[in-house]
Amino acid sequence: MSESSRPFSYRVSLAVLALALTLSLGAGSASGASHEIRLAADIVEGPSGSDPQYLAILGDYVYFNAGTPETGFELWRSNGRGAELVSDLEPGKEDSFPSAVTSAGGWIYFSAHTSAFGRELWRTNGTTTVMVKDIKPGNDGSFPNGFVAVGPDVYFQANDGTTGIEPWKTDGTTTSLLMDISPGAGSSGPIWRTPLGSKLVFVATSPAAGEELWVTDGTTTTMIQDINPGAASSGPSELTVMGDRVYFGAHTAADGEEPWSTDGVTATQLLDISPGAPSSEPGSFELHDGKLLFAAENPTFGQEVWQTDGTSTSLVQDFVPGPEGSDPRSLLSLSSGLYLSMETAAAGDEPYRFDGTAFQPLGDLLPGEDSSGPTDFFGIGSTPFFRAFSRDTGTEFRTVEGSQAELVTDLLPGEDSSGFIDYAAEGDLAFISADDGTHGMELFQIRPSDRTVTVRLLTSRVKLNRKGSGPVRLSCPATEETGPCSGTGAISTRVKRKKIALGRFRFKLDAGETSVFRIRVSKAKRRALKRSAKARKASIVLQIGDANGNHATIRRKLKVSP
Repeated sequence: MSESSRPFSYRVSLAVLALALTLSLGAGSASGASHEIRLAADIVEGPSGSDPQYLAILGDYVYFNAGTPETGFELWRSNGRGAELVSDLEPGKEDSFPSAVTSAGGWIYFSAHTSAFGRELWRTNGTTTVMVKDIKPGNDGSFPNGFVAVGPDVYFQANDGTTGIEPWKTDGTTTSLLMDISPGAGSSGPIWRTPLGSKLVFVATSPAAGEELWVTDGTTTTMIQDINPGAASSGPSELTVMGDRVYFGAHTAADGEEPWSTDGVTATQLLDISPGAPSSEPGSFELHDGKLLFAAENPTFGQEVWQTDGTSTSLVQDFVPGPEGSDPRSLLSLSSGLYLSMETAAAGDEPYRFDGTAFQPLGDLLPGEDSSGPTDFFGIGSTPFFRAFSRDTGTEFRTVEGSQAELVTDLLPGEDSSGFIDYAAEGDLAFISADDGTHGMELFQIRPSDRTVTVRLLTSRVKLNRKGSGPVRLSCPATEETGPCSGTGAISTRVKRKKIALGRFRFKLDAGETSVFRIRVSKAKRRALKRSAKARKASIVLQIGDANGNHATIRRKLKVSP
């Protein structure tokens, strides 16, 4: 599918460039929020939708799996202005159904199915798409998954048909099995992979030790520690890096599931938060302001937020006093604070911000004891976003303005909730797959609210032909987010202090488009221009609007030559 915007190039004289005008005027978005949600690509026109999923950002593009009646489900990409098919690996209507789409080492790695090779490992840079390796020869496929970049290498799990599901690595050229941790056809099923310096720490299952913590440098792969000795598993989970250690939850028979850390050589329990065999079930680990914050349960305090610097571990605050707990979830660290969901008997489950001292409510979005259920937290720069429910809008994306949560866009207007599948956020880019009730499930982008409309006047002198027609050249900048720029232009002058309208025209320009529009001046007015040099010094007024409801007026001097 072609891009929705049309790039342009042109040359104008230095004199005209000197008079080129850019106007920007504010006009608040419908919600008043700093950001809004805009359709990035309508891949399947109409209400059916292309169902984008497995989103991953590389450079200025988001890559994803989407389906059309013509191509089936294949790999696409978008820069927010339309979308293009990257590759039709299974030609025609059949699906290659890319999954586990991951940005790593300047490439997009993904798993895809073809009738010739089954589901195997592929990669693309947006221009070239190649199969990295046919790990399981034939058309059964190795089902690669869980891609993680460590330096120049990408680690993942795959099944070659002989060793079961085991850890593998590739640099895009050479692909190899790291270790058959569960020997033979049995699988170690590596999960919870995270880089630690130049190494990869992950969880895998062996017959002798059960599910435990492992480490590899790409050459040597070893178990770090049998935390729960023997064949019973400690089940490490939620591996999170702080400094030169990985923090996680793990289970032992004596202490239940508690917080631990490892330097890649040995593992240490931080604290038995819930004393004895009961578990504190630590989770939602998030590095914030030099400490690791997480949710954990204690018989006295219930489930609350705890913190550790790696040496000392303590309760942050007993937010709901007593054993009931506030059930904190979805911790998100940004420079503007730590954002999370917490629950109280009075307000239900609502959004909060931790400023380093206390937890501040961001609004009771569903007033009373009912819950708005904030979820899917992510950030763009220092701005948080999450989905939450209200009776007026259903479940939609929210952000935080000052000390209050605000609606970003009521994507599906009214009480119903917009559909939602997936999102990807990196740096200043954020894309979601959502259903607004008009386009079906399609790709949308969360961007700063468009509160301006811009246009450039590239004409300083209008030369009329014998029929009284003259050109006016206008440009709608490629940065105009909610084009087209459209409106009217009117040129007038004064003859003996009396205002004379010379001509009017309408214009409509897509973002990035430059075009010439024409005015027509009557014979009588042309005669007046010929008689008076002062009359040829005219003015133009451009009334401009865009699709987002922004409006502006341009007034500029120019010359009209009969």
